[in-house]
Amino acid sequence: MTSIALANSASGAQAAQNNVDVIANNIANMKTAGHKERLALFSTLMSIGKDRVGSLSDSSGTVVPVGVQIGLGVQLQAVTPIMTQGNPVQTDNPYHVAIQGSGYFQIEKPNGDTAYTRAGTFEVNADGNLVTQEGFLLTPTITIPQDALWVKIDASGEVSAKLPGNITPQILGQITLASFANPAGLEAQDGNLFLETPASGAPIIGNPASDGYGKLLQNWYEGSNVNSVVAITSLIEAQRAFELNVKAAKAEDEMEAALNSIV
Repeated sequence: MTSIALANSASGAQAAQNNVDVIANNIANMKTAGHKERLALFSTLMSIGKDRVGSLSDSSGTVVPVGVQIGLGVQLQAVTPIMTQGNPVQTDNPYHVAIQGSGYFQIEKPNGDTAYTRAGTFEVNADGNLVTQEGFLLTPTITIPQDALWVKIDASGEVSAKLPGNITPQILGQITLASFANPAGLEAQDGNLFLETPASGAPIIGNPASDGYGKLLQNWYEGSNVNSVVAITSLIEAQRAFELNVKAAKAEDEMEAALNSIV
């Protein structure tokens, strides 16, 4: 029969491996636009109660104040995103837009579904529409005239362009943002995209710089919020935790071998 110590060590080593997997993903996405660092959370497994807390002792009939409970290890409980603002990155591209505050850009996928992103690294496709790096349309659709002399995206999401022969800039459209009651409940997809889930709640649409929504900053995009120093420190701690659990398993194995030799 596997001892409690071996089972605990095995679960601890697995938990440390899960933690390394999460940290490695954070480090891999240090330069990914709009990436949110993720944190592995753990919980205890049920305990064996050899002498239940609050029960009556057999000898005196008094209430046991502490009891004897031996834990059965640890399990991965959740991997939660850290929703802090990523570092802004300045570019010379007028179609790159950072959200300073809450909200997500709305993206139309080829199958018609709406996805959401914080990565405002937009470009213009052959039809003049603002699209993601994978060619997915920003929605509501913004079309840039081919002869535009310059394009302005203001803090409230209004998009305008200066056209030849016109003194007054032409309004091209309005970028809106989606907010969620629980952004951490969004389902991550490839390409810096997220999908709505029952955990996130339904999107609420509004204009940037209004109540509950961040403002937009043209010629910038939001970078990853992963802190390299913290990530490396966490990686070392996870590695040490794995090593300690392996040593605990080895110690238990040696102790059982010694006991068996005596018996």
